[in-house]
Amino acid sequence: MVPTDSLTRRRFAHAVALTGAAACVGCTASDGNLDVLSADHEVLLSEHAGLANVGESVLIDAGTLRPIAVTRIDAETFEVTGTECSHQNCGVTRSGGGWRCPCHGAVFTLEGARTSGPAPQGLTVYDWMLDGDVLTILAP
Repeated sequence: MVPTDSLTRRRFAHAVALTGAAACVGCTASDGNLDVLSADHEVLLSEHAGLANVGESVLIDAGTLRPIAVTRIDAETFEVTGTECSHQNCGVTRSGGGWRCPCHGAVFTLEGARTSGPAPQGLTVYDWMLDGDVLTILAP
């Protein structure tokens, strides 16, 4: 007779499946909140040479899961977005006039709006304030 607490192939396979599922809880969540700032973040423009050029984007480490993208639109205007795709939380990269998710091909405008692909929503969009050389990214 086999004791009821012995490890059979079936029990082992079940345990492995449950462990994998538990480890992945949230890994494909599409709540879009994994890269959101919890507090305002100041960026010194002079420390990011790319932001001197209109049309250039710079990735800022603001303590979020993925960096925040700051794109200079003109002398006093910026677009500030998160860089985490809402489909499966992959990081987007700059592609032409917008952003593209390398995981499954979602495409976003520089302003963060979804234009195509499996992402259920656009990128996180941040309000900002400019005071001289300091761009403050505002937490939602």
